[in-house]
Amino acid sequence: MYVHRVRGWSAISPPKKGLVSVPTNDRIERETLVAASVRTVWALVSAPGWWIGDGEPDHHTVHHDEQRTVVDLPPHGRFPVIVVRSDPMTYICFRCGDNAADAELTDSNSNLVEFFLTEAEGGTSLKVRESGLAAYVPDPEDRARAIEDNTEGWKIQLGWVRRRAEDAA
Repeated sequence: MYVHRVRGWSAISPPKKGLVSVPTNDRIERETLVAASVRTVWALVSAPGWWIGDGEPDHHTVHHDEQRTVVDLPPHGRFPVIVVRSDPMTYICFRCGDNAADAELTDSNSNLVEFFLTEAEGGTSLKVRESGLAAYVPDPEDRARAIEDNTEGWKIQLGWVRRRAEDAA
């Protein structure tokens, strides 16, 4: 995640193809092919908050309790994350907030980050969908910046997953 902000379109990058833009003001979608097993990719993407930051999860501090994970990323803030749903090895959905570490996460102070994993020729197809941005970032200009920032951020984060998973394979 580049700190959650949004723009007026989403980016979808199918495996082995160029970037495709789809008009929306509520979500970002990206997809990549990872030359590693589903199990290896799952081990990386199922960790709450791994995507928060600059592409290197080692650059932030993670705190866990029974209800949530909080990622501290100075100087950007604290980002609470909860698991909404998990279907091991195929799908995981998180709710992630922005500087509301002590607040209950709702549609108005957080968004959804979903990961879809499927076996594919040559490895694992990994798709990310970040949604709920229209309610979470109601100002159109702020949302535009957030989509722009996060679209680039997901490119960086999926690159990190690809490198880490392929190195482990």
